[in-house]
Amino acid sequence: MAGVARTIRLKSNGTVVAVGHNSYQLQQLTKWQDIVAIAAGNNHVLGLKENGIIVAINDNEEVPININEWTNISLPAFLGK
Repeated sequence: MAGVARTIRLKSNGTVVAVGHNSYQLQQLTKWQDIVAIAAGNNHVLGLKENGIIVAINDNEEVPININEWTNISLPAFLGK
């Protein structure tokens, strides 16, 4: 998955690796575990955990990501396990 000036990869063990611009925020991704899906945009990365919780990083201070109410999210059937 690629965003602007970065590349993010979901590993088979549920962790995420990333390279590119904004190394501080990208380092936060190494703490993510139990991830089943990822998405990246210009200024953010979202991860879906096995338990349905969304985690996110954002390097755009002007538009914070509010994910507090995003729970019990599941993959579409054709992407699920």
